[in-house]
Amino acid sequence: MRVLVLGFPHFVDMLVPMLSNERIQFIPYQGHRWIWLFELLRADGCYFIGGRWKRDKFLDLALLMKKKIVMHWVGTDVADATTAYYQKDVSHKLIARCQHWAEVSWTADELCAVGIPAEVVPLTSALTVSETFELPSEFTILAYLPAGRALFYGAQQILQLAKDLPSVPVLCIGSVESPFRFVSEPLPSNLSLLGRPESLQSVYSQAMLLIRMTEHDGLSFMVLEALAHGRYVIWSYALDGAPGLYQATNYKLMLEHVKTLQTQHQHGQLAPNCDGANFVHTHYDIEIVSANIRARFAKILDISK
Repeated sequence: MRVLVLGFPHFVDMLVPMLSNERIQFIPYQGHRWIWLFELLRADGCYFIGGRWKRDKFLDLALLMKKKIVMHWVGTDVADATTAYYQKDVSHKLIARCQHWAEVSWTADELCAVGIPAEVVPLTSALTVSETFELPSEFTILAYLPAGRALFYGAQQILQLAKDLPSVPVLCIGSVESPFRFVSEPLPSNLSLLGRPESLQSVYSQAMLLIRMTEHDGLSFMVLEALAHGRYVIWSYALDGAPGLYQATNYKLMLEHVKTLQTQHQHGQLAPNCDGANFVHTHYDIEIVSANIRARFAKILDISK
């Protein structure tokens, strides 16, 4: 059986190598003219990593050919679909003819609220480690702030944190451009812009805490990666059962969590978050997640056991 995989390129490139086995071959969609039509003809199903709520030429052909279509919603697409729903810009026929998956319960709930019935099917990133790293000697914070969407990712809160805790190094990654272009005054001296590092593992080894204050999120791969490296996380969402992950829905709560962890570090009470790493390996290991997706596709494609 062949499944054509489309959607966000980063997700497609990362996940396709994990998914294929002797029963189901997952083929990345290349997008070249005419080649996509050939691949669609050969495919038994289509796997969209990133949801669609409007029909297009590709989807029209896939539906006409009666292909099995799965849409795996991953975050921003959920928010966009919600907006489109209230603007009455959603193809309900398309929604009804596809199967829908969401990474986590809260995005599944958001989708169900706008008439898109979604099951929770986890995804994971390719960046996992077999061992946790020791925490750095200095209490150091890490944040991901892409320049184009820095405010959406909490740049204002990170900037204020650097000002409120001038002795704490704050490392920012995500773009070669500054995520603080909205600021006219000089940045705090403890705020370091690392751009796009070649190795995320080396960045995780420098920090003990990841802060991710997004306005909206799905299952953040970076949150899972930080936990897998034995780091602590402050996030605008709660991941049920994840040790060492603290939810903060506003700046005040975020600052309180940071100060609590900083005090523990100063008293020598902060060790690598091994429980958090074990949680990720138990629930989001690549093989576990891939096996679940393959099993679901085997059922969808009616592959006999």
